[in-house]
Amino acid sequence: MDFLYAALQPINLPFTALMAFVLLYWLSVLVGVLDLDTLDVDLDVDADTDVDTDVHLDGNAFAQVLHFFNVGEMPIMIICSFWFLFMWVISIFSNHFMDNQSGIVAMGLAFPNIVLSLFLTKFSTWPFKRIFQQMTQAEDTSAVGKECELILPVSAERMGQARVQAGSYHQTIYVKTADESMILPKGKKALVIAYDETEKCYWIEPVF
Repeated sequence: MDFLYAALQPINLPFTALMAFVLLYWLSVLVGVLDLDTLDVDLDVDADTDVDTDVHLDGNAFAQVLHFFNVGEMPIMIICSFWFLFMWVISIFSNHFMDNQSGIVAMGLAFPNIVLSLFLTKFSTWPFKRIFQQMTQAEDTSAVGKECELILPVSAERMGQARVQAGSYHQTIYVKTADESMILPKGKKALVIAYDETEKCYWIEPVF
């Protein structure tokens, strides 16, 4: 199989474009144009939403799904790089072995491809997760006493996330408010005052 020819076929071109984006990103990192957390995104799973049909949607459930796939445990582009690579390879080989040239069939294969690639990504990035956990554990003690910026809403009951400067990069930490009556929104500045070994999170108070 001519791999390059297959990669440029219209049925595989969307995934090839994603791979091209990843390659350009890592090339930019290598030459110093971008750094590793340049494209990290803040995922806002805001307050609970009530729907007319009495279905109760909890933003924390979405956060747990993201956590399951290692989002927040390492730079997002490492996760995306593996994810796009798996989707690209699966698309090329599945269309090749099925002798498929139909865009409709390719669209039908896209959803199982995306889901399978997500699970392959979760297990493939596990060693990187361990590496970044060890890196952040070494710097956890330095978070206390520092100012942070919330990237998810937080209260004393609802755990959120905050970003704090840790050496040359931003460290994402799990936080709760020390004041039980206080709810802090995304984007609010706060001071990290203590680490709770039981809750495995930091206590914070707002910076006014």
